[in-house]
Amino acid sequence: MQQQDPESSGQFALGQAAAAGDSSVEQAGRREAGGAANSEGEEEEGFDAELGTWLAGRLQRMQPDAELDSGSVRVLGRLLDELTARVLDEACRVNAASAACAAADAPADSSAEAGPAAHAGSSGAEHQAGCGHKLSTLTSLDIHKALKRVLPGEPSDGKLRPYLPSVTKQAWHLDKQSLKGIKRQKQAVAVDGAAAAATPPDLPPSQAECWEPKDPPGTPPDARTAWCRVSNLYLYQGTAYYVNAERRQLPTVQYGRPLLPKAVTPDAFRALLAPGADSQRVQRAYVMRSSVQGHGCSQELAYVNFGDGMTERITTLWMFLCQIMGHCSYADRSNLQLIDAVPRMCRPDDPPSGRDAYPAWYREVLSCISAQPVRHLNGSWREAVVRVDEAWLGLGPRCRSHYGHCHDGSRGKAAPTPRLLASWRDTLGACLGFPTAHAAPVDPVRIMIVDRAYESHRHLLNVNTLLRALRRRYSPQRVAVSLHYMEDLSVAEQFRLWAQQTVVVHVHGSNIGHWQGLPHGAVVIKIAPFKDTYTDAAYGNYLARDYGPVNNLTWIPLVNIDPNYLHKATEHRPLSDPRYKDFSDRDKLELLAANCGALQGEEKRKICERAIKFNMNLVVRPEALITRVDAAIQAAFAKQGRQPPADLLASTAGTAGAAAHAGGEPGLAADAGAEEAAAKAEGAVATAGLFLLARSRRWLMLLPGRRRHAPASPGLFGK
Repeated sequence: MQQQDPESSGQFALGQAAAAGDSSVEQAGRREAGGAANSEGEEEEGFDAELGTWLAGRLQRMQPDAELDSGSVRVLGRLLDELTARVLDEACRVNAASAACAAADAPADSSAEAGPAAHAGSSGAEHQAGCGHKLSTLTSLDIHKALKRVLPGEPSDGKLRPYLPSVTKQAWHLDKQSLKGIKRQKQAVAVDGAAAAATPPDLPPSQAECWEPKDPPGTPPDARTAWCRVSNLYLYQGTAYYVNAERRQLPTVQYGRPLLPKAVTPDAFRALLAPGADSQRVQRAYVMRSSVQGHGCSQELAYVNFGDGMTERITTLWMFLCQIMGHCSYADRSNLQLIDAVPRMCRPDDPPSGRDAYPAWYREVLSCISAQPVRHLNGSWREAVVRVDEAWLGLGPRCRSHYGHCHDGSRGKAAPTPRLLASWRDTLGACLGFPTAHAAPVDPVRIMIVDRAYESHRHLLNVNTLLRALRRRYSPQRVAVSLHYMEDLSVAEQFRLWAQQTVVVHVHGSNIGHWQGLPHGAVVIKIAPFKDTYTDAAYGNYLARDYGPVNNLTWIPLVNIDPNYLHKATEHRPLSDPRYKDFSDRDKLELLAANCGALQGEEKRKICERAIKFNMNLVVRPEALITRVDAAIQAAFAKQGRQPPADLLASTAGTAGAAAHAGGEPGLAADAGAEEAAAKAEGAVATAGLFLLARSRRWLMLLPGRRRHAPASPGLFGK
């Protein structure tokens, strides 16, 4: 029998004892083996009595009527020692392809995860000759493969092969149990050790100073204006605690739902803490309301709307930081921790750290406010005791929203101020690397069309036609026209691109979040895909009102009033989708025609209107866009006290850079009939082709004769 390291054997036995798990049997085994092995007051050298104790207990449970003596226990112990040494040697050969030969006397604790085989055979000439690695490199997979080779009659699907020797059966079963036992033992030791070493945490008492401006009568609960500055706020397991012997009750602050720090005494708070709980300390933090929607516990599932986040939530957050906390510049970012208080519902198997996952753009923008990554109240800090020296909670006296409803007089809020918005714009510029003091370029004029991917919906189906129409309209020496998509750019790249433009054309959507980054005097043409689908004036008017004093922003609406220019993307949301199960064929035709008013029933009309908002792409008439771009260029020059140059327009023949408009006023006031006619002609081809192809194909599928020829097919609308 090989000489065994007592420390290693002890660990092996402890692991096996943990695997046995039956305390009554274990005690019986101790009595039986203790009397047998120590009756003569001797212990064989190299044999661990604790291993014998466990073996006796295990055998007593497996064979209650068996007669055990010290000799039989020692024989089985030697057999297991030899067997595990062979398994270890084979496991090393299995894993022999990775590292150079290491010393045979590796510390016993480094091989704990290798299972009982590694412990039992942790020394000896066979190990030195056969093992090509440190014991710490062995994995349970190596042990598993080695067991298959050493024990050829290995169990399959829980059944032992008939010819497998009984001793081998037991050894195989014991090894599987010991792997589980060692894992449980390590967990128990870690918990017990931490509990023994833990000392009651130092809990300086919480103190608070709160402000509760008087809200108008009837103010909704989620709009109450109250905020607090708390010294020594404690966070633990998703709850904020106000720890003080006085148990002062703080005002309720709102984050979509109330966040009320729980008032407890120091002794009561200590009683809540798990033994050995980790501790964290934060100097300064703001407990914020994030823009995350949905129930995702990962970056992929979390949804944050860029337009709403940039122009509403994050702007309101910044106004609180600057006006109330004095956090007004990019240089202050190293002194602040943001803590998200909005609940995120996770699946049972999601780790708490999943609540700290946010989309990349959201993390990038918040990094302009805080140098530390945003933490969720119930996220990766959940099991730690977090003490915040200075914590701010609540909503401030100001807010910003698309419709202005957050400060309409009934909620006690005030509108944004140019100074606060300018400080936020300057902070973004310093963080993302775009200038904030320069005027929109007019030499040359820069026009950018921002499109969306087809599958994202609200895509411009004739975007290339629009691009060519504008390039034909203006001299390339005077006007540069470009087409860009934001999806593949970082937030910094997006803002740097927008900061270089004179005129930006985009369909309503998240791109409104970029307006604050436009240079002074720039003009935006926002396309509303359908009248009253989005209140076209609400977004543009309020943004222009709020940011007009900051960057002299102007916007021009382009509203589509003809449903024939909308096309439902049936490839991504087919009409066989379950949400359309109650739609008749005629209803589906009305849906394709964006004629929601013709549908019977409020629910159908709501589904149709939602489809117009989120499942439609559109065509824009080139002549309508040209008219508005002309006005935008005029406005950009006027803001700088200049007139457009006489050679701004290209010649009617399309010669690059020519200024062939005889007579009349210079620049855009010249007759553009030829250019518009050319654009109309080209746009008509694309538009009419799309309409005729799509509509005729859909209508033909509904003809009775057509459907009779293909009875097995569900057709365009499904069954």
